Amino acid sequence: MGKRALNTYLEPRQKVRLERLARRRKTSQATVVREAIEEYLGRHAPEQKTRSVDAAWECLLGGYYSGDGNANDHDDIYK
Repeated sequence: MGKRALNTYLEPRQKVRLERLARRRKTSQATVVREAIEEYLGRHAPEQKTRSVDAAWECLLGGYYSGDGNANDHDDIYK
């Protein structure tokens, strides 16, 4: 997947620190920013794991209910 442009404004001090960090790491400022964004998103907006359709049906029909993951005792419904 290709990269997309993002324009943003930094405080002067942030820009200086970013330049120094990129130079010290011998990489581009853009690389440092992408890595920082990925780390931030990992902490604050983790990707949701998706299930296959088969796995979703298995959870619905395979003896589990209410999404709690506990085995469904068939007779619980009638107690």
